[in-house]
Amino acid sequence: RGGGIAAVVFRAFEQALCTRGASWCASCSFAPREVSMLAWSFVKVGVRTEALYALLAEAALKILATSHSSTNLSPPNLLPATSAPSTSSFNGDGKGGGERGRGGRVGRFGEGVSPPSSSRHASHSATEWTAPDVTNLLWAMSTAAVHAPTLYLALVEYSLDLGLVSFGPAELSTAVWALAKAGIPHDAFYAAVAAKAVKMNGWSAHDLSNLVWAYATTGVLAEGLFAAVAAEMPRVTSFKPKELVRLLWSYATAGVRAEGCNSSEGGRWQIVTADALFSLVSSRLTSGSLINHPLTALDPEEVSRLAWAYATARVRPNALFSLVAQQVVSMEGWAVGDVVRLVCAFASV
Repeated sequence: RGGGIAAVVFRAFEQALCTRGASWCASCSFAPREVSMLAWSFVKVGVRTEALYALLAEAALKILATSHSSTNLSPPNLLPATSAPSTSSFNGDGKGGGERGRGGRVGRFGEGVSPPSSSRHASHSATEWTAPDVTNLLWAMSTAAVHAPTLYLALVEYSLDLGLVSFGPAELSTAVWALAKAGIPHDAFYAAVAAKAVKMNGWSAHDLSNLVWAYATTGVLAEGLFAAVAAEMPRVTSFKPKELVRLLWSYATAGVRAEGCNSSEGGRWQIVTADALFSLVSSRLTSGSLINHPLTALDPEEVSRLAWAYATARVRPNALFSLVAQQVVSMEGWAVGDVVRLVCAFASV
């Protein structure tokens, strides 16, 4: 990023891959982890060469074509599963199609299934994909805005065929986040993730906020999942302000979509979000108990979306809105849309 020896090295790697990569791909010299690690690394350093990612997508598809669904995904190892960026993500709604799934059930996290342990090892062939291989590649391609729907769907189908056997919380949230950001609909995958998510423990605040963001963005009305996350909130105390804003935006958006679909659940959604979750978040944002100082850690867009979420949920947290009003006076960098959203939110409550 920017320059230095690292940038020089990556430019050299990039040129070598673009020059020799076609022959490597033709001879199937790449292994799943190598493709995943290359894509992940190039995205992390800011490389956005279309030809490079097209080559990696081609290599991944070729490996997937030779993979056997009878082989279990191995437990995560080597590369840490990379979650979506920790900044709030309002950068484009993934549009889905067809009927929306209602995956998951009302329940408490951690009922029956534990996330995989990194200390477990299993042998796997050169064409076998681990859970981090899948999610790191999905994350890289979606973050780089690579248009590769065939690859996304192939990775999803491969994972579904194997029952998401070693996907932990980070892998589940990263996978659906990546699909949502790329605008890839897949009702069966979202339903499977929701059903597994409510049975797992070990969720971080970051993963929970990205998980519900993905469902809200794609419009998948997974009531059971959202109810379970809301029930889990009192036990997760490490939320950063940006993650709380993303989470509230997700619940408000999901509630609106439930009402927009004339769902009989619309009223219940408003009860769940307004009476419990939104009150809890308001208390946390005004108590100063978060890792960072609550409101000063937010940018204008996030402040406006925070206010919009409360207005949409028909909740008026007087103490929080008072702090927001004070914060607005000293903030710079407001876009017209953020100002309009904030003013309308204050007028609505």
